[in-house]
Amino acid sequence: MKINMKKIFTLMLQIIVIFSLFTSVAQAKTVTLKVAGISPIAYRGTQSLENIKTKVEKATDGRVTFKIFPANQLGDGSQVFTEVKRGTIEMGLIFLPSQYDKIFEIGSLPYLADSYEQMEELLGEGGYVYKLLDKALNKQGIKYLGTYADGFCGIGATKMPNEPANPKAPKGDILCRIAAVSVYKHAAEGLGYKTTTIPWSDTFSAAQTGVCNAWLGASPQINYQVMGDVIKCYMPYNVVFDQTGYIINQKVWDSISEADRKVIVDAVNAEVKDSFATCEAEDLKYMKMLEEKGVEVVRFDKKEFDEMVAYVRAYAWPKLEKTFGKEVFDGLREATK
Repeated sequence: MKINMKKIFTLMLQIIVIFSLFTSVAQAKTVTLKVAGISPIAYRGTQSLENIKTKVEKATDGRVTFKIFPANQLGDGSQVFTEVKRGTIEMGLIFLPSQYDKIFEIGSLPYLADSYEQMEELLGEGGYVYKLLDKALNKQGIKYLGTYADGFCGIGATKMPNEPANPKAPKGDILCRIAAVSVYKHAAEGLGYKTTTIPWSDTFSAAQTGVCNAWLGASPQINYQVMGDVIKCYMPYNVVFDQTGYIINQKVWDSISEADRKVIVDAVNAEVKDSFATCEAEDLKYMKMLEEKGVEVVRFDKKEFDEMVAYVRAYAWPKLEKTFGKEVFDGLREATK
């Protein structure tokens, strides 16, 4: 019997191709990411996670799926960070807790930037602050995917403070809630407020019962959605920038195929860019909604605002330079000049 070597070769080639296809399918690892968020379900940061989930699951044909747990369902930012570091929660969109590294506070430096555009330059991919955070997170075994821009923070209060536009003036009997971080303390005190440390989760009840009568650490949207029943006035100092970070456990990240990692990066980048692009409009929208609700929103003119920026930086930055180091601040001054 005559053997047709050409047919045999063709058949073997087909078998190899089919085997390779099955092998590729088998090797395409399926991964489900638990994603922890700290923002309310209705908040746009939480919606960004839903957008990423939809895009990634579709583009990876279900190889990468998400289970999203917003509103501190898996714990607060510190707890989530610890679990992401361990890999027991794979991914999060959270505030970066400074008990792991003081540099995580740098994004909330008092008047880090005086405009939305400058803030994006510093916090966006490749920006000076972004690089600092990326390097610090890498040391924790965490991959930094990007910064979500939540908005500038002013001070909300249950009563009008004395001379809100004058940082040199004492604010009467106003006691301002701050987070337990030095950047918030120096920001509020630089504006003339007495401060008390209260966890954010307790701030509403503290304001309701008179433990504090003002608070720093919320964008206009959060003031409207979370503090709406107690807030009577809002001062848009824009002194600290409210932001959260998309983070993922480095080992989990490395286990995902390069092609699927690119899909995730592209989806996150789209949300990051949109957050900065819509940030100012969101702040203005919710300030208007606060006014419509009967809240008095103090409007600062450019001269008043510029004077506050200069005064608070002169008050706070030398103190914080001792915390973060001269090298960090030298780089910051170079990046913002």
